[in-house]
Amino acid sequence: MYLEKSFKLKLWSKWDDEVADASKEFIKEYAVSPNRFMANPWSLSQIEFVTEISKMREYTFKYDPVSKEYNIPYKEDESIHINWFSCPDGTFELEFYYDQEMKDKEFKIIFCDEEEDDDDDESETPAPVDNPVLVEVF
Repeated sequence: MYLEKSFKLKLWSKWDDEVADASKEFIKEYAVSPNRFMANPWSLSQIEFVTEISKMREYTFKYDPVSKEYNIPYKEDESIHINWFSCPDGTFELEFYYDQEMKDKEFKIIFCDEEEDDDDDESETPAPVDNPVLVEVF
């Protein structure tokens, strides 16, 4: 099954609230928790920039794939690259994807199960996973 709903960011500084609200709207409409967030690379870089210079940095954590440990805080001089966005109550967890063809500030909230993920669309690319990052919404 593949479901998607399109949205447009109003304020970069409120991106986390807008994505959380969009995800809740998605759940209300489709009765399934989304698992992907998609935007163009420039929009994702703006989200990372706002996260880095704001209080959201306090809610941004690294993930260590070796120890499987979450909630590793960033050091002050480290750059943030976001791969995941999560609601602490477990309502949703979104993996970030790039889509070169989307316009600035546009984003999609998506549910895609493994069977539908055919990876034929080359414009859709998972965010880099060198340094997995989780942002939690509070």
